[in-house]
Amino acid sequence: MADPAHDRDTYSHIPLQGPRHIRTIALAPAQDVQDPIRCLLVQANLDDDPPYQALSYTWGVEPRSRPVDCDGKILLVTPNCEAAMRDLRGKHGDVRILWIDAICIDQSPDAVEERNSQVAMMGQVYMKASQVAIWIGELDDAASLALNTLTLLRLTVDFRSLEETVGAINKLTPKEVEVLAAFFGRPWFSRMWTVQECTLPLLAGMHKVDVAVYCGTKRLRFLKIMDIANALTLRDDTAPWAQRGAGLQLTLTQRFVERVRQGGFRAHIMAGYQSARNWDEDEGKPWLYEILKLSRLKDSLEPRDKIFALYGVFKELGADPEPPDYRRSVEDVYTEAMEMVLRYDASLYALHLVPSLERREGLPSWVPDWGDTKAWSIDNWKGHELPVRPSRASGTSVAEWKIDREGKRLVLSGLVVDTVLAVGPTLQPRNEKIQSDNTKAADIWEIYASCLVVRQWINMFPDREAKYLSPGEEETIDTVFRKTFQDDREDRNMENNHHPPDVKWKQWSEVMNILENQLNESSFLNAQQQPKEDEAVRYHGELEGTLLEEISRDANIQAALLVSTALFSGEMRFGAGVFHLDVWETCQNRTFFATENGYMGTAPGGLPMDMKVGDKLVLVAGIDKPLILRQTQAAAEGLYRLITPASYVHGMMKGLLWPENDAGLDKIVLV
Repeated sequence: MADPAHDRDTYSHIPLQGPRHIRTIALAPAQDVQDPIRCLLVQANLDDDPPYQALSYTWGVEPRSRPVDCDGKILLVTPNCEAAMRDLRGKHGDVRILWIDAICIDQSPDAVEERNSQVAMMGQVYMKASQVAIWIGELDDAASLALNTLTLLRLTVDFRSLEETVGAINKLTPKEVEVLAAFFGRPWFSRMWTVQECTLPLLAGMHKVDVAVYCGTKRLRFLKIMDIANALTLRDDTAPWAQRGAGLQLTLTQRFVERVRQGGFRAHIMAGYQSARNWDEDEGKPWLYEILKLSRLKDSLEPRDKIFALYGVFKELGADPEPPDYRRSVEDVYTEAMEMVLRYDASLYALHLVPSLERREGLPSWVPDWGDTKAWSIDNWKGHELPVRPSRASGTSVAEWKIDREGKRLVLSGLVVDTVLAVGPTLQPRNEKIQSDNTKAADIWEIYASCLVVRQWINMFPDREAKYLSPGEEETIDTVFRKTFQDDREDRNMENNHHPPDVKWKQWSEVMNILENQLNESSFLNAQQQPKEDEAVRYHGELEGTLLEEISRDANIQAALLVSTALFSGEMRFGAGVFHLDVWETCQNRTFFATENGYMGTAPGGLPMDMKVGDKLVLVAGIDKPLILRQTQAAAEGLYRLITPASYVHGMMKGLLWPENDAGLDKIVLV
């Protein structure tokens, strides 16, 4: 039998009547979820406040392949869009008026002008809706349990009490954690466009726009989910996926709700949320640095949407963004976004976002790749807060810069203070499951590899008896190593810890000496090769004493077992073990370097263009850390490429090398 869909014409969008016009969908009701979808597209002037509900959902990766009856003709939509329309349409004779971007905006290739103008209006479309329906997907058993858990938490926990909130979150069962992780891992939470769709309506006030989350036909208020998402960030094993799924939404929700309430902000919304470092305290405005940093965790098939999808947010914040234009190159869009960030934040701090693991080619070296979801900042970012900045390499200087738009150059004021002499290997990321009191056999090789890297760093300064002269004070090289490995701060977790930093360092150094004596240089060169299956270590329980039934005589295997046991057995686990994990967490994804003037430091490593011998360390007015720059062929003109900001350089972090009264600064031009 012939498919009747093939006997009908394909629907073509009628051009919009004016620049402020939109299309809305009149969605016909259906008694059965399997009934065909029927709708009409109706134009309306947005300034006339037409009644409609705006749908927030994800397109998905599937092509537009599902037919919908639109005014008697065929309109193809994605499977996800079709499922949302089936679940959200009325059942008792009521026509539902919706706005759905994939249908209401002409998606044909020759409709670029319309898409540009409609994308620029999308923030207002969601703010003017009577309801925003967030459809996160169809209901299944796991989602049903997650929604029940969310509802129970919201009804039983007083989020005004941080103690009660933490207690309730810590009592979640493994199954509840599993289904909540799957819930916040649904595609809606990870997509760029959904961010402004759920947060901008809050500016209209909670009594004007109802923002609700639908899973199938089950409904829960968006702000309730944000309350619980924020609480989940307070638990170590739930914070990573809660932040990835809801971190940016949390940041904007907190700000927009606060703006609407103007001091009447409910204390229990975002309970425990460390917003003090997210917002400029003088102006009361968020740093675009923070917003775009969080946005890098979101997914977008179109790289320009990393900026365009936040156009409405930028506009409401008064950031004066460039209008969306899909005819512009990615490089131009990202460069203009960086200009906006520098201008709005009145800060150069966004340069910290330049290090990028999969940085695209063609960008000026001072422009972050906003589309790199694997990017990370030099601050070893673990959550939503801005980094604490106790040190300032450029003293009390004020940020100053000029942008040469024609040459895409950033002109700074600064001082070249040193040159890179040697660069060590990059320390690989730490497995969060490796803990000082719970080390497993599978962790042995990772622990060993991390020790080998740090060992090689230490050997870059072979004279361990030499005095290391820091500006203004004389320190032993061991003290400098410890401070450099920990960014000159105490351990992250000092509660119930009776081992002072110098004791931990001494114990840890003893383990490194054991490793040094165990290995020769040839075995180190082979240390990156993991043991074969038949060389696997039989291991049960914790690493206490001699628990080895069979081991290979390979030197690397023996050394790995020796160093892991030394670090994480007995009392050593609370000293050397805790110290090693802290160094590992601090310096993961970093390399170690030495300079011609005898300084040591760390910087992001494993980048497409890593630092190398000959790179310059430059202090720049208004930036808290030295920049690592590489001279271009036009070195005489003072042209450099930004490789990365340093993470930490001992002796340069407190303004001791910065000239008084900013005297004698040079022009530093980044290309």
